[in-house]
Amino acid sequence: MPVRGAEAVRKSLSSIRKAGVEATFNELEVIAVGVLARSDALAPELTGELRLSGEVVTTKRGTGREVAVVYGRSGPSKDYALVQHEGFFNPGPITRTKPGAGRKYLSRAYAEQVPKLLREMGLGVKASIAKAAKRRALSRRGR
Repeated sequence: MPVRGAEAVRKSLSSIRKAGVEATFNELEVIAVGVLARSDALAPELTGELRLSGEVVTTKRGTGREVAVVYGRSGPSKDYALVQHEGFFNPGPITRTKPGAGRKYLSRAYAEQVPKLLREMGLGVKASIAKAAKRRALSRRGR
């Protein structure tokens, strides 16, 4: 004989899990935007095309999503972004005036931003899960 209320508990946990997963992806997108903004500030600059090629890309993967910060998605801009990131260049006049600009602009931005943003992400996910649990509890009372 099944335990009474077990199905309700399972549905409630499933709802909370879905809210947590969605909140996690939303917070990852926020983190990616922060990394992009910081890497833009650190990117070498000659014409500004490298900086303008940066973007946050969200891709569906199976039942989830992948969030990435990319520069120069394809063609010559992709090669250029890689060369600039790895530092195979002599900094030009604009790059020399940008504090901290130069090689590993994306890696350094990630290393700077992620620890701070992961703390914020934890708080955001926790709040979303609590909100989902509260909604679920309120909807059960209305039955």
